[in-house]
Amino acid sequence: MPNASILLRGVILSGLIILNVSMAASTTAIAGPTAIAAVLADESSAESSTEKDVEHQLELFRSTQVPLRQAMRTAEALHPGSRTTDISFEGKDDALVYRVKTVKDRNMWENSIDARSGSVTGEEVASFLNVLAYDDQLNVATLQGIRQNMSDAVTIAEKSTAGKAISGNLVNDKGKFHFVIVTVVGDDLKQVVLEPPGANLRKPPPPHSR
Repeated sequence: MPNASILLRGVILSGLIILNVSMAASTTAIAGPTAIAAVLADESSAESSTEKDVEHQLELFRSTQVPLRQAMRTAEALHPGSRTTDISFEGKDDALVYRVKTVKDRNMWENSIDARSGSVTGEEVASFLNVLAYDDQLNVATLQGIRQNMSDAVTIAEKSTAGKAISGNLVNDKGKFHFVIVTVVGDDLKQVVLEPPGANLRKPPPPHSR
């Protein structure tokens, strides 16, 4: 799909504008896996070793039984009305999970969903949005003010690349609010950037007074 970024740029699907479809950097596309993070943190690690770890992550991802969208639905059902702000795949030989962050009002939850069974695994981590960096608070506040969800962005990204989503997050790019979805297409990773039309960054609500 070499010309995807040209062919799809500006296309509007489900109320989201496809801004760009491009090859994703393998080491940044799979945000979250501890195996890759550890390799990147070790400056003495060879590039070939990093590539092997990424390839291993993708091999594990291809063995999953549960699609990313299903993991989002499961996490959101834990707190009705919540919405996903970040989701990524993390694979180890003995455990394949999706790490999902959901928000509602001023609350945020982090859950792990088993990528083989679809069940919730591990302990939930709950926190308040005001612990996030300010840019992240802006993104969450903006998400809560639009009708499109991460699941909409994932659906479009998978259709436009004919791939399987492995991660999704929110990005503030020069004051513009974007969904960024990474899909696995054969042996490649594709990054799809989508923008809700007219979505202006909103200031996060003030914390509760004590």
